[in-house]
Amino acid sequence: MFKQLSCSHLLLGASFILLSACSSSSTSSLVRGHIILGHEVSAFKECKAKDDAWLYGDEMQLNTLQTAYDNLTVEPYQEVFAELEGVKQPAADCEL
Repeated sequence: MFKQLSCSHLLLGASFILLSACSSSSTSSLVRGHIILGHEVSAFKECKAKDDAWLYGDEMQLNTLQTAYDNLTVEPYQEVFAELEGVKQPAADCEL
């Protein structure tokens, strides 16, 4: 469960792939939730979801996200509310 650490809000128009628990959709959609970034951590938890998802995108997209996140936080691993456009894909270890 995420604890509210800041009132920061991040809105990115970049497209991200959200790797989550065995759900799959090829349609891009706007999702709202909380991101936490840090060393080897790119977690996203959609509002009212049970599980975290892993953020995946190309290097430019992830750098844009990291820069915006760094501008809103004072240290890694702080929760930031975000609205991201992305595609939900199954996690890498899910059976298809």
